[in-house]
Amino acid sequence: MKINLKYKKNMDISAKPLFIAEIGFNFSNDISLAKEMITVAKESNADAVKFQSFRADKLYISSAAPHKIIKENELSLENHYKLKEY
Repeated sequence: MKINLKYKKNMDISAKPLFIAEIGFNFSNDISLAKEMITVAKESNADAVKFQSFRADKLYISSAAPHKIIKENELSLENHYKLKEY
């Protein structure tokens, strides 16, 4: 899958640092909350936001303790697109 980014910033020694707001998976898979966090990041002058993308089945065996929590917080491809569009 290829996602084209609209935002481009020069990355050279004279450029200002890029301010990236780490959202991770702190929105508990609640897309409304994720959008609110994007808005707050923008209001804080963040240049970009970062989400964590993972698949529980690739990280843990299903009987492992963290598997359920990670599985519940997987960001679907559809929701990736919704957040990108937002």
